[in-house]
Amino acid sequence: MPNAYRVHADMTTFREQNNPQKTYLWTFVTDDIVLYRYATSRGGETPREVLKDSTGLLTVDQHSGYNAVSVPGNRIRGGCLAHARRRIFEARALPETEEAMSLIRDLYLVEKRAKRDGILHSPEHLLRRKSESRPLFAKLLLWARKHR
Repeated sequence: MPNAYRVHADMTTFREQNNPQKTYLWTFVTDDIVLYRYATSRGGETPREVLKDSTGLLTVDQHSGYNAVSVPGNRIRGGCLAHARRRIFEARALPETEEAMSLIRDLYLVEKRAKRDGILHSPEHLLRRKSESRPLFAKLLLWARKHR
């Protein structure tokens, strides 16, 4: 796991039978493996144990437990749009969410076309993100500031 350049991670809580304390299931996904780690803490210990001092990209939500491995010289942290989308989707009864959902759909379509075209993780993919995704994301940020 520490040698993987791209890692996606998430953590969820669950309750065990006959255990009043919350426990946590951490998931780490690379191009090659999926690793699950059980923990009794949601702090940075688990990401630090799994990723150690590795470098590369880390796609996660805003949970502070990932701060332990996204410091200078370690992992570069990227945000997870799915978490933001979930909150907007939950408020979809409000008419102003339609614009944000459309922008997010269009961002996902850029990635879908990149996959279809076989250019994922390539310089061409980065150029496509800069030319197509960046303006869409800028509009989404403006929408978020307006409707904060």
